[in-house]
Amino acid sequence: MIIELRTKYLNILKSIYWSKYEQGQMNSEAIIVLLESADTELDRFDTPISDWDDIERQIGDANPSWLSLKLVKYPLIGNFIKKKQFDKISTHYDIIVNFIESHQQAHKLIK
Repeated sequence: MIIELRTKYLNILKSIYWSKYEQGQMNSEAIIVLLESADTELDRFDTPISDWDDIERQIGDANPSWLSLKLVKYPLIGNFIKKKQFDKISTHYDIIVNFIESHQQAHKLIK
């Protein structure tokens, strides 16, 4: 029964993620990370849900590298690096916000 409840919860979570993506609340990179984390959890039916740990490992650190910090001073390369860093932080934000909101919605629906 617990395995069935867990499976239903994760499938509800995946549908919420997809709905948010279709509504434009997250970018394509964020939906991929979130759906992959839920799929990984569906494969691990005998352990507690730990999708945040998977996501945290996948997105890693948002801090720029030392090379990026040096190159950002040059106009052409600097603008490219700034845009890439902004995109990375924006994706991380999408992942975090949608993860929290979706888990809250799934929790309410599963009750």
